[in-house]
Amino acid sequence: MLSASLSGDFGKLTAFGKRIGGLATPAFARGINKEFADEALYQVQVGFAQEKDPYGTPWFPKVFNDGRKILRGKSGKLERSFFRRYVGPDAAIIGTNNPEARFQGGTGIFGPSGKRITARGRALRIPGTGRGGKNGAMFFRSVKGARPRLMVPQQWRPSPIWNRALRQRAAAYILSRVR
Repeated sequence: MLSASLSGDFGKLTAFGKRIGGLATPAFARGINKEFADEALYQVQVGFAQEKDPYGTPWFPKVFNDGRKILRGKSGKLERSFFRRYVGPDAAIIGTNNPEARFQGGTGIFGPSGKRITARGRALRIPGTGRGGKNGAMFFRSVKGARPRLMVPQQWRPSPIWNRALRQRAAAYILSRVR
C-alpha cells in the first residue's frame, strides 16, 4: 500500500492556481496581444532608426543622396504613420495609413512588375540636389525603380529579431500577471 502526506501553505497554492487560471481569460489574451502590437511598433521604429529591415539587413542606399536618412523624406510621415489597427483576444494587427508603405517590396525592375518606370509625359521629375534643372530637380525618361526596403517582416518569412523581441515582451507580461 502506498501512502503520502502533503503539508504546506495550501492557501498560497490555491492563490497561485487562481493566478495561473487568470491567464486563460479573454482579458489576458487582449492584454498580451496589445503588448505584441506595441512591440511590433517599437521594432518598426528601431528599423527606421537603424535603417535596417526586420531581418537585420541594411536598407539599400539612396540612388540620389539628398542628405536625409533613407525613407525619411521631408517630414518623416511614413515613419510616424504606423499604428495599432486592431487588438483583441484573437489577434493584434499593426498598420499604416500611408500609401507609400505599399512600395516597401520595391518598385520598377525591383518590384512586382519587373519593368522600368517610364514617363507618361515627356519626363519623370525627381526632386533633389541634382545638377541643373529647377531647384536641383532631375528629369528622366525612365528609371529602374527603388530596391526593397522592408519595414515589417514578410508574411511567409518570420523575422528572428522580431520573434525574439516578441517572446521577451510576452514573457515579461506573463510574469507580471503571475506574481
